[in-house]
Amino acid sequence: MAMSKREELKSANENFKTALESQLGDLKHNVDKIGKTALIVGGGLLGAYLLSTAFTDSGKKSKKEKVKRDKSSKKDKSHFHDNLLTSTLKEQAIVFILGLAAERLTSLLSEIDTDKNEK
Repeated sequence: MAMSKREELKSANENFKTALESQLGDLKHNVDKIGKTALIVGGGLLGAYLLSTAFTDSGKKSKKEKVKRDKSSKKDKSHFHDNLLTSTLKEQAIVFILGLAAERLTSLLSEIDTDKNEK
């Protein structure tokens, strides 16, 4: 028996609805993963920023203190060594944190690829 036009439209509507719901579920799953990765990378960058500010001068000293520091640094070259040490530590901390963030991002991208391949 042939289906009526109305039954055909209802059937097509149901098929379209289930396909949309499936795609929406996949999209929500991907957005959740991307959001988590963005939070992890953002946290890593925030940590790198906080470490860099912790090891450098805050820049909030008065002009008199800056002038005194400049005069004393001309006399004593150990100030240069302190800056070299702190900048090296800062760079190493940033490289470490960015390496962790890159590793996490790579693992997330591979998970997304495997999820797409499974479907």
